[in-house]
Amino acid sequence: RRAFPPGRGWSYSNTNYTLAALIIHKVTDRSWATEVYDRIIRPLNLTDTTAPDTFPSILGPHARGYAAFGTDRSTDVTALNPSMAVGSGSMISSTRDLNRFYAALLGGRLLAPAQLDQMTATELAPELGVKYGLGLGEIRLTCGGSYFGHPGELLGYHTWSGVTRDGTRTAVV
Repeated sequence: RRAFPPGRGWSYSNTNYTLAALIIHKVTDRSWATEVYDRIIRPLNLTDTTAPDTFPSILGPHARGYAAFGTDRSTDVTALNPSMAVGSGSMISSTRDLNRFYAALLGGRLLAPAQLDQMTATELAPELGVKYGLGLGEIRLTCGGSYFGHPGELLGYHTWSGVTRDGTRTAVV
């Protein structure tokens, strides 16, 4: 049962990213990970970014991930394979690569202007407390400006990114 008529509401769901991955495979006959590699990772030289498939380890220096699973005791989940998240968060990257990606995205190097305009056209998302577009939240600053970003989270890890509308300033934590 849908929560509201089409065009009359907003709701975030990771399932939509999983569906997008399935659509990419159906249209291209290639995995979403292969398409992302060929269209984004390789052209932007994102050397610390991978879609790990079935490889359970993070290559190179990296933070360890811990999750509590509802208890007071943390469990090391560093070796958790993120491929279970399909298109909704199954990638491993560095802050350097994420900054480079967001600069390219908002700087107009990945999408045609009309597509980027659609992506950054936001509406209030009450459940998130921000305005949200197509994959990007717009967060207002107390100075009157705003930035775009999106959180990333999978067991043991949490990422937050921020980028100016023109892509000239980025920050990833």
